[in-house]
Amino acid sequence: MPYGDEENITARRAAQLRSKLDISKEVEIGEHIYSFKTRLFPDLKFSMAAPEQMEELTGDALILKYPSQFRPQMILTTLDGALNLTLERLESERIESEGILEMVQNLRMAAKRMNPSAVYTPVDWIDADIPVACFESWVDLFDGEIWQITFGASIKGGLLMGGFCAPKEQSQPWSVLARQMIETLHILPDEG
Repeated sequence: MPYGDEENITARRAAQLRSKLDISKEVEIGEHIYSFKTRLFPDLKFSMAAPEQMEELTGDALILKYPSQFRPQMILTTLDGALNLTLERLESERIESEGILEMVQNLRMAAKRMNPSAVYTPVDWIDADIPVACFESWVDLFDGEIWQITFGASIKGGLLMGGFCAPKEQSQPWSVLARQMIETLHILPDEG
C-alpha cells in the first residue's frame, strides 16, 4: 500500500506530464517533435486536430497495411507508420448522441471477446462540440505492442467511428494528446 507522500508525488508527476502535453504547442515524444493542426474531413462532415506529420495513407501502402476491402474511409499515418488515425462515418448506421455511450460500450465488449488478452479501460466521455464516447486498449500484435483509443460520435445522425494508435511505450503521452485532439472534433456546416 503506497504512503500518502508517494501518491502525492505520483499525482504531481502526472500533472507535470499533462502540462507539457498541449496540442497548441510543439510536443516532443521519443525522437520526434509533433505539431498539430486542424484538419478538415469534408466527406466525413467534421474537422479535428491531428499531428501535421501525419499524411493520408494511399495506394499500395494502404492495401499492404489494411488488406481488407472493409478498411476505414480515412487513414492518416506518420512516415514511419508508428502512429495511425483511422476514421469511418457510417451513414447506414443512424444513431443519435444519446445512443453513443451504449454503442461504444458494445464495441468494447465485442473487442474484448475477440481479444481477451488485451487490456481495456472502461468507456468514458470526452467533451467536444458533440458527445464523444471512448475507451483505450493495449494490444499485443505479431510485430509489437500498441496502445489505441477508440471513439464514437453521432455526426448529423450518422455514426462516426475513429481510432488512434501508437506504440505501447508511448501510451502515456499519446493518451493525453489524443483526448485533446478528440476534444477539437467539430461538425462542419452543410454546404449550400
